[in-house]
Amino acid sequence: MTDIINFNKARKAKLKQSKAKNAAENRVRFGVSGKARAADRLNRDQQTARLDGHRLATTVENQKSVDEEQ
Repeated sequence: MTDIINFNKARKAKLKQSKAKNAAENRVRFGVSGKARAADRLNRDQQTARLDGHRLATTVENQKSVDEEQ
């Protein structure tokens, strides 16, 4: 005798397997690893800190006095 198959369950299992395969392909194609995201964030923070360190200190009062002199 052969095993009885529920076609609905077989169809849904096949669809689920297909979606899982497609999701895995998309993660490889479009995904960015957590380490890469962390490295990008660290690099961005370092660049921002470096730029802020090179910025001239100007306050609102200082800026007003410079504008009045002109």
